[in-house]
Parts: sequence; C-alpha cells; structure tokens
Amino acid sequence: MNSLVLLLLMVLPFGSQPEGILDRAIELFGNGEYGKANDLLSTTGDSANDSAEIKFWLGKSFLKLRKWDKAVSEFEKAVKIEPSNARYRLWLGRAYGSRAENSFIGFTDARRVIREFKKAGELDPENISIRFDLLEFYAQAPGIVGGGKDKAWAEAELISKLKPVRGYTARATIYEREERWELAEKEYTQATVDYPSDTDAHKDLAQFFFDRKNYKRALASARKALELNSTSNQSRYILAVSLIKLGQDPDKAREILLDLTGEPLGDASPSFEDVYYWLGVCYFVNGEREKSQDAFESALVYNPDYKKAKNYLKIVK
Repeated sequence: MNSLVLLLLMVLPFGSQPEGILDRAIELFGNGEYGKANDLLSTTGDSANDSAEIKFWLGKSFLKLRKWDKAVSEFEKAVKIEPSNARYRLWLGRAYGSRAENSFIGFTDARRVIREFKKAGELDPENISIRFDLLEFYAQAPGIVGGGKDKAWAEAELISKLKPVRGYTARATIYEREERWELAEKEYTQATVDYPSDTDAHKDLAQFFFDRKNYKRALASARKALELNSTSNQSRYILAVSLIKLGQDPDKAREILLDLTGEPLGDASPSFEDVYYWLGVCYFVNGEREKSQDAFESALVYNPDYKKAKNYLKIVK
C-alpha cells in the first residue's frame, strides 16, 4: 500500500476516514497527482457505496488517467446513488463522450451523452455549464444521434436569457463550429464592448484569437483579461504561449508556466500536459535542452499519447 495512504488511514479517526480521504484526494487531484488521488480514493473500496462524491472523484481521476471504461463505471455508480444530482449526470455524459472519441462504441455512447446532458439540464435548467455542453453537442453531433443546428441555436437563446454576456459566447461557438470565423469574431468582440469589465469576455476573445493562431491579438486580449483578474489561469497560459510564439519576453513566459505547474489547475484551466509541453518549448528555444527534455517527459506522464511532446523529445535527446 502507498505510504501516504497508509499514513492517512492511521491518523484519521475511523468514522471520518472517507471524508478525510476525499478532501486529501481532491487536493492531490488539483495538483495534478491523479494517480495518487485515484489510489487514495480506491482504498475506500465497497465501504463507500453510500458516498456518491467519492465515486464522482474516482470517475474524474480515471478520466485524467485516460481509463475511459473505469471512468464511466464510477460516474454511473455516482448517478445510481444520487440520480437527481445534475453535476454527476453532466460528468457521466462527458465520460461517455470521452469514451466515444477513444473507442469503437462511439455511436452508442453518443446517444448516452445527450441523454445525460438533457437529464442534467432538466435537473438544473439554469446551469450555464450544462447549457453549453448541450449547445456543443447539438452543434457538432449528427442528427441521427440527436444533434441539430436548430437545437444549438435554441440553447444559445436560452443562455442569452440566463446571462446575456454569455450569449455572445454561445452564438460565437456555433459560428466557430460552422467555420464562420468573421461572425464568431464579431460576437466575441461585441461582448468586450458591451461588457468591458467582464473578465471572461476578454478571455474568450483571447482564446478565439489563440485558436486561430493570431497570437498578437491573443496576447493583447489576454493582457486585458488579466488586468481585470490576475488569477485567471487560462489567460495566463494564453499570454505565456503567445509570448513564446511571438518570440517576446521568454523569461516572462517561463515564469508564468513554471508558476502554473505548481498551482492547482481546475476544469477551466489549461491541462498540466499542455503547460509542461509549452514549458519544454520555452526551454528548447532558450537552448536549455536538459530542462526541455524534463518538461516534455512530464507532459507525457499526463498524456502518453501527446504527439508533439514525443516529436520534440526525439530532437532534444
């Protein structure tokens, strides 16, 4: 048994073990130590059948470990325990989606995705995250599994009513899926005009430019977002990578990326594998080959299939 797990089992009072283990596991998960979080949660075994939250976090850790079947199984257990929990339903749908993208049973899982998303939406109809997941599914999935542009636009209208500033992002998202880039840019830009103090509006515009490889404008929008909220991990990440791509201020880029490797990265943050990958690129450009190799290897710990990290490793070794 892992020494950390054994120590926790020894020092926690018996009655509080599941709660203490869960708190520690969530901390480990936030720090990117998904394997340790998974090992710790797994020690609860069948004794935690009444804890949907433990099953939920086991599911999330299995997703990060790219073990799709096990992730689905744990989320299904959480939903079985608490069938009216919209968050569990949402993540079960996401797990089905991840498995669909990485297996031969994608068609069947695609139907399961929309089933869970719709149920989550019924349980928590004003949850913006759920509504965006529904919108993304409708905008991308074929009609045979429940997709449809008309349904996507209906979700965009609902999102706009729930939170007008997010309506711009909703409409832009649909335009992006249709590759109507000018219309998408117009929506993202208008959000920053109508809501100049909204951090997410500037972050979303930065993300749009970043995805379109317009790093100069991504940098400007990320800086504006950070003026409003200096703790936005995604904005910091976009700023750092844009600096690298533009060949500007590599020290600042490295500082940001190093800080991100030592901080909890939540669902709305960049992934650890992406942060380490770009840290490796930063070191490589600066001629620090050994540090570059370490960073690329760290990226592959989080995602063994990360092709760009693998390609760089062939160069630096």
